[in-house]
Amino acid sequence: MGEHYKPFVTPSSFLLDAAGGVARGTTPAEIAEGRFVGTRPETQFVPLPAAFRAAHPELSRRFEENYALYQREMVAPYLESLSRCHSLVVMVDVVEMLRSGVAMANDGRQMVRDLMRVIDPGESAVETALRRLSEAVLQHRPRVVTRVAFVAPKIDLVHPCDRDRVLHLLRKHVGSLAHDHDGLRCRFFVTSAMVSTKSMPGGEASRTMRGLPYRDADGVKIPPGVEQQFPVSAVPEEWPGTWHAGDYSFPEVYPVLPAYQGYPPDQIGLDRVLEFVMD
Repeated sequence: MGEHYKPFVTPSSFLLDAAGGVARGTTPAEIAEGRFVGTRPETQFVPLPAAFRAAHPELSRRFEENYALYQREMVAPYLESLSRCHSLVVMVDVVEMLRSGVAMANDGRQMVRDLMRVIDPGESAVETALRRLSEAVLQHRPRVVTRVAFVAPKIDLVHPCDRDRVLHLLRKHVGSLAHDHDGLRCRFFVTSAMVSTKSMPGGEASRTMRGLPYRDADGVKIPPGVEQQFPVSAVPEEWPGTWHAGDYSFPEVYPVLPAYQGYPPDQIGLDRVLEFVMD
């Protein structure tokens, strides 16, 4: 079942509403009380199987109209804002793709393909010359996407000896989609917003990490306790032809924050991403 779903279907996966409000409640019923799928409660919609649509044409038509409204009011303005940026940071969660199976990897690649098609980044030689002239004469940078940082997060969950492999998989996963656009600078990064694990002695032979486990062996969330050692999987040198959820293990851990709130947590790679997008 876990390999026959679309993990990135929206808006069903939204944890924030349009105003930035966080979903409340602990059970599905409690969360559903304060959430709706669409622009407002009276214009909700859900995906419908073909057989159901054929048997209920009126409901199907109404849901199509509601979905079109959602596209106009929510999706189109969002994409328009993206296409008017100078730089974009695109998160590609390679670690989660390895953990969750090939279906998530295929969905993630399709999302990047769709994004690049819609925002149509890059510029021709003439457009580059005009942009540079505008920058020099008018001190104004036209809004067009000319660089994209592709970022693989949560790299602290991967043993240090395998982190270069994650970078390689990231390049293989989306590199061709970016290089299809002339006049676009793209770069690839592995990052972690904070470092919450430590690698244990043994290197490749053991690939043992240490941290505060977020879930137990059965996948049930547990409260923060004491640090524990746990093995992590070796990252493949290339994307496999197929794999399943659970074939690769990179256990979740609780974030580790400095006791002093004015001290930033340790991080990996964020400075390089910032330098690239702000150049």
